[in-house]
Amino acid sequence: MNQGLVVLVGLMGSAWVGCTGGGSEGDKCSPEGGAKCDGSSASLVCEDGVFKPYACKGAGGCTSNNDIVRCDASGNSAGEACPRSSEGTATCSSSTAMLRCTSGAWTSQTCPGGCSATGATVECLQTNPNSTWDVIARSATFQTTQGGGESWDALGGAPDGFICWFDNCAAGTGSACTAVTSDAFSATFNTTLASSITASTLMNTSSAFCICLYDEDATTDDIAGCVGGGFATAADIQAGQVSLTLQANLQSSPVVYGNAGMVIGFVAH
Repeated sequence: MNQGLVVLVGLMGSAWVGCTGGGSEGDKCSPEGGAKCDGSSASLVCEDGVFKPYACKGAGGCTSNNDIVRCDASGNSAGEACPRSSEGTATCSSSTAMLRCTSGAWTSQTCPGGCSATGATVECLQTNPNSTWDVIARSATFQTTQGGGESWDALGGAPDGFICWFDNCAAGTGSACTAVTSDAFSATFNTTLASSITASTLMNTSSAFCICLYDEDATTDDIAGCVGGGFATAADIQAGQVSLTLQANLQSSPVVYGNAGMVIGFVAH
């Protein structure tokens, strides 16, 4: 079975407001859901009017700052208790595993594609690296001038855009291209450039392929920009497409003019 990619998302936890009351398990407290640190690696959370203990075994331990208590549970074990106020929150327990607070206990989820935290969001990527995908040139857009400020067309007109895939970018071999859309700053292609490309190939920065956007000219086609292996993440592939902004490199040979973008799609093969 050709499994695809799944992204499991959770909110990072746990953080609570501070609370008043004694400093031991079972002591009365308020407000409900408030907390305090009980040493450097444990917390006391106010539930049903009394303090209940919860471990904070991650590297960050338990900290309190400006009446905000934070408990790093990334080092906790599956099955350990978690507060009801943390229900549904998550933390990366390693680069390839996530802990989620479910029904009062931490549950473990493997993340073959990696576990990462951005802001308050934790992503656990379920990736089958051998899943295969068709790569689609969806569309392209050009700014009114090239990265150096010159017109795309010698007469000041719009570019004649097309997108190509190369199996081996350095050698320029194994190419497949869209048709050319003439005299337009935006173009829609929806053309399949490559078939049965594995997810690992798309996400690997060492892969040999590249995808390039061109402006067709009478002599030498101008390069608006190229992307290679690693241009797409597991989340991009799961979403079905990625929008790319192409930057200029006027010092390179050949020159890359930038000031353009392209949308590349992915369809499970």
